[in-house]
Amino acid sequence: MTRADYQIDGLEIKFYPNDHDPEHFHVLKKGEWEIKVFFRLCDEINLVYELKWKLKSLGPSSNDKKRICNYVEKCKDHLEREWKTKVCEK
Repeated sequence: MTRADYQIDGLEIKFYPNDHDPEHFHVLKKGEWEIKVFFRLCDEINLVYELKWKLKSLGPSSNDKKRICNYVEKCKDHLEREWKTKVCEK
């Protein structure tokens, strides 16, 4: 695993090189869960994600989802650039 690219209050945000379409990033809550967030499909109230794995919890809480959703809304253009730079362009 790579180090976190960004953090939101204890949640790690990562882009993995050689990942696949559709555009997404990973969010980890250490020791609890990891999700793939499909940021182009998200809006200010809907977080579109897939649960990759879970350990101690059922996945992100409603508070976690809200924080991630807010991040996506504020940073969607930046996330698209990061996807193109870190994943697509080798």
